[in-house]
Amino acid sequence: MTTSASTYSIIEKFNHERRVMAGIQSRITTLFNCDIDPTGQLRMLVDALHADCPQYEGYWDEWILVRARRNTTTKAGLAFNIGDVTLGRWDDARGRWELYSIRNGMNTIVDAAGAQSLL
Repeated sequence: MTTSASTYSIIEKFNHERRVMAGIQSRITTLFNCDIDPTGQLRMLVDALHADCPQYEGYWDEWILVRARRNTTTKAGLAFNIGDVTLGRWDDARGRWELYSIRNGMNTIVDAAGAQSLL
């Protein structure tokens, strides 16, 4: 079975995007660790990433700043490293966190011990 050049370019593009998003995640965490509140920047980032999806307009307004308390991997790959700072919301009914993964561009559910509020 042979792999075409276009397949390689798709894989290379995907890997490049993952590295870029990992770099952005690192920058957001560094800002917080330097006592700079990245909440506004995070909201602008996720708004921009999902600008073509009207259902997300205003979606992130009630989300708060949280820190991942463990490494979390999903089917889409690494979602969080310990210490990553991101947006999240607590789900009282289910007793769990819903966090936004900058690395893979989607929401990820973690248990109560998987994240902590930074408010």
